Amino acid sequence: MDTHDIDPTLLISTRNALKALNVRRKSLIDEITGIVLGSAHHVPGETLFRLGGVEVDPDAVGALLEERIGPSAVRLLLELHAQNALPTTRKRLAEVPDWLARYAAENEDALRLRSIQLRELGRPAAEEKKASREALLGAPEKIVESQFTWSLLNDLFWHHVGQASGALVIGGITVHKHVTSYTSNRGKSRDFEVAFRWTGGDGRPRELVRESRFRRNRRNDPAPDFGLPD
Repeated sequence: MDTHDIDPTLLISTRNALKALNVRRKSLIDEITGIVLGSAHHVPGETLFRLGGVEVDPDAVGALLEERIGPSAVRLLLELHAQNALPTTRKRLAEVPDWLARYAAENEDALRLRSIQLRELGRPAAEEKKASREALLGAPEKIVESQFTWSLLNDLFWHHVGQASGALVIGGITVHKHVTSYTSNRGKSRDFEVAFRWTGGDGRPRELVRESRFRRNRRNDPAPDFGLPD
């Protein structure tokens, strides 16, 4: 049931499949997780794993823990459905909808072939996008302010200035990069806040910031004891 080489757009949502059958998703996940964990210590040929009273293969049902599944996993789901082995959200499981039955009949090798075709079709567009990005990085004087994004400015500075704070003229506008280091409360980890500031064409200050995940930690508070007695 390995679907790593199938394009995600050709797989279906596990959540949607379970919802269509009135399956209690959390209960099913808990049961399958127990089976998968137990299988790590089982003796082949001696240990049986059951889901809703039905003997199952731990590797096979483990596929149902993925966010998206292929036809093989759906066929297993429908087999368990037919044997009333699935926990239900209502008094009874729902009938199998036509769209789910049709998907279960799909051939996974055919989906793999379609995945290759999709990758080939998308390659020229991806290469064109990459070339366009590289052209922008190589000619900052041609970039206009309306194109400014945090990601683009960050790439431009890495390309022309490096990782530290500094200034760069982009499209006739001087942009300043400010890098600030923050630490975790225990002081064992560091993360950086990166801000880009400039004066816009309308004369107003502009700023694009990616905050550090530690910025609001108490350790980084300039007045950590504010409001507390000495």
